[in-house]
Amino acid sequence: ETLFTPFKIGKMEVKNRLVMSPMGTNSAFTNGRKDAQEIDYFIERAKGGVGMIIMGCQPLNEEIAQGSMEGYM
Repeated sequence: ETLFTPFKIGKMEVKNRLVMSPMGTNSAFTNGRKDAQEIDYFIERAKGGVGMIIMGCQPLNEEIAQGSMEGYM
């Protein structure tokens, strides 16, 4: 019963307590963009009723997406 009740994180209200943990799908482009297949994957999870989806890591720019961390650490 409690599983399907809303909860708040700060000012954000989540519709239920079902949370999808982050996972790598390895479908992003080398420039860091997500492809349509991955976007569709997460849309379907949301349609399925998950209250919150925690996305996997996402590079902030093309240089980081290609594996270069020089100058960032």
